[in-house]
Amino acid sequence: MSFKDSLRQRLEAFRRRLDQVNRSLAEKALPGDRKFRVSELSLRKKAQDAGQSGPVLKVVESDKRRGRSS
Repeated sequence: MSFKDSLRQRLEAFRRRLDQVNRSLAEKALPGDRKFRVSELSLRKKAQDAGQSGPVLKVVESDKRRGRSS
């Protein structure tokens, strides 16, 4: 394995680890209800970008969001 190949592998591993840390921090930074709204807005934006213009659907809260366990 050449030095460049080794360096590329280490850099990729570092990027993956940095991404994991970033996701973990973001997960901890957002309260549960905010996380739900961000997720909902993200899905709506993706649907809009995909050209979907169907009716606005009613959001039904899941048991998880309300703090109930199954």
